[in-house]
Amino acid sequence: MDINRIKFFDTLRPMLGGKFTTAQVKSIDALLDEGTRLLPNTQALAYLLATAFHETGHTMMPIEEYGKGKGRDYGKFLDMGKGPGKRVPYTGINQLYYGRGYVQITWLTNYRSMGRILGRDLVNNPGIALEPAVAVQIAIQGMVRGYFTGKRIKDYFPNPKGMHDPLNARRMINGMDCAAKIAGYYNIFLAALNN
Repeated sequence: MDINRIKFFDTLRPMLGGKFTTAQVKSIDALLDEGTRLLPNTQALAYLLATAFHETGHTMMPIEEYGKGKGRDYGKFLDMGKGPGKRVPYTGINQLYYGRGYVQITWLTNYRSMGRILGRDLVNNPGIALEPAVAVQIAIQGMVRGYFTGKRIKDYFPNPKGMHDPLNARRMINGMDCAAKIAGYYNIFLAALNN
C-alpha cells in the first residue's frame, strides 16, 4: 500500500480539531506503519483506523477506558478462564485489567493471552498496552487472528462474497455496538488513504 501521508493528514485535519499533536502524529504513524505491513488491503487498514478513532474517543492515541472498569465485571473480578468459579474477586493483586489501547483489551485472561502472542508481559505491566507500538499490535493481531470475538479481518475485507463490509466488521471487536458510526468513519479514512 502506497500512502501519501501529507495528503492523508491534511484530509483528516478537520476530524481532529484542525491540528495534530506530535504524539498524535506518532500514534497515527504507528497505525499506518504496522497496518500497511500486516493487513491485507487498504480497506482493512481504513477499518483499523476507524476503530482506533472510535475506541480512543477521537484522539487516535491509545487510552485507558473511561472509569477504569468501574461497575464492570472485569473491574471487580479476575477472569481465570472458562467454566464455573473461574471469576474470583481481586485480592492481593495490584493490577486491574480494564480497557487499554486502541481497542480496549480487558480481563486478565486476555492480557495474558495477548502478552504471549506479542512476547510482552502484559499481566504484570498492563500499562504497556498504552504504548502505540504495543497497542497497534494488540489491535491488528486481534483483528487478524479473530482474537476478540472469533471474527477475523478476512471475514469482511473482503468478505466471502468478495465485497468489503465495514458495517458488519464491527463484529470483530464489539458486536454491532456503534457499527454504523464506525462504518462512516471508515469511509472517511478510506478516502484519506486513497488520496
